[in-house]
Amino acid sequence: KFWVGKLEKEFFHQGDLEKDAGLPISPLMDRSKPGPSNGGNQAGFFEVIVVPTISLWQTLFPGSADKLQQQTLLSMRFWKSSEHVDRHSDVASEF
Repeated sequence: KFWVGKLEKEFFHQGDLEKDAGLPISPLMDRSKPGPSNGGNQAGFFEVIVVPTISLWQTLFPGSADKLQQQTLLSMRFWKSSEHVDRHSDVASEF
């Protein structure tokens, strides 16, 4: 959660800069919408990017990332169970 909070802070800052410049605000960078600390967004990131990458790595190099794959699946389950976490949760407010 710590790193997701830092990422969200950076993303929202980028969105503020885009808004101030009159540009469209990039996805996940708009403060008025759910950001990276939203459980659904994190679960989607794991499903689309992290799990396929780790799975491919395991296919290419069997046994090389067993613990990483286990932790990845645990993390994905955590974020899936937190899908309705508000973007202003304790993660974002720590910063």
